[in-house]
Amino acid sequence: MRNLISKNFILLIISVILSACGSTLHMHDKKECKQYTRVIINDFKDKASKKHNDPHVIAEGKRFADMIAREMLKKNLFAQVDRNVESDEPALLIDGEIIKYQEGNAALRMIIGLGAGSSTFKAKAHLKDNETKKTIGNIDLNQTSWVPGGVLAGVQDIQSHLQSAATGVANKCSKFKQQDN
Repeated sequence: MRNLISKNFILLIISVILSACGSTLHMHDKKECKQYTRVIINDFKDKASKKHNDPHVIAEGKRFADMIAREMLKKNLFAQVDRNVESDEPALLIDGEIIKYQEGNAALRMIIGLGAGSSTFKAKAHLKDNETKKTIGNIDLNQTSWVPGGVLAGVQDIQSHLQSAATGVANKCSKFKQQDN
């Protein structure tokens, strides 16, 4: 029994590591880092569907931006967090596009594994100076369900990917702000 619990704990740790949000911050010009006190987060655009106008992906782009805003508020990185504001005032502007949005099939992920029924979320977030609209950096987000299958892969749905990616953006923005110091 003790062995079984140990094996399950190890599998849980491995799955958390393998399912962590793959996100990478690419800075274009580190000299452009400013001590922003405000962030504006715009809806993410649909670049996943063929015509880039799928109402479901567009709605998810709005929801994803809302999740990023909530994560920014939780981290208390900025004095002011705004959504979809047209402005030329000093602020960090975050926008981007959803590149891949695949809901997958939980039953296939859980029972078969090996990539069957995988859910995938890929997006690119752009960090811009709101006054100049110049891109300062990009965050590549890549979240895919756990390949081996099982219960853990079954619960790794697109919604968990969105949340993990939103947390990844907030974490990368925290690193971005630290580059000022």
